[in-house]
Amino acid sequence: MVIAQLLKRVGCAMRLCLAGLAGLAYMSGLAAILAFPAAAQERSCGLGHPCSLAGPDGGTYYLAFPANWDGKEPLKPFVFFHGHNGSGAGEIRNRILVRGVTSRGYLMIAPDGPLFDFRGRSVRGWAARAEGANPRGKRNDIRFVERVLADVAKRFPVAPNETVVSGFSSGGSMA
Repeated sequence: MVIAQLLKRVGCAMRLCLAGLAGLAYMSGLAAILAFPAAAQERSCGLGHPCSLAGPDGGTYYLAFPANWDGKEPLKPFVFFHGHNGSGAGEIRNRILVRGVTSRGYLMIAPDGPLFDFRGRSVRGWAARAEGANPRGKRNDIRFVERVLADVAKRFPVAPNETVVSGFSSGGSMA
């Protein structure tokens, strides 16, 4: 829903948007640096680097902060799940999406889905449920996201009652 609204706003076809975003991806490092306040830069993750959680229900996630965040005001978490074969890093590089989320005062949290075999190649996706003979990874995705939210709350002041969860395609199913 969020992506559809953003695409309508920029007024371009999906192919053109994706091509433009791919062309702008190289600038994401600079955009990420500018989007992180000094207080967040002192943390052990962020600034385009993944935050990591160890263990069987662990994994990585990425953060984007509101540009005007003072480092003290509680942030509203916005969890965005990538689509099939996407990544949290890819979502954080999506400047239009990140700007749309962070300009409204949200901390964007983009977790990585687990790697699994799909048609003979390794891809990322979301299970969000127990599966049969062909599971999408070995971790419990629900438990992983609970751990991500707890980890973010340890690192930064957050307003958990203001949490929004969204996603694209299979990430929408995860949401």
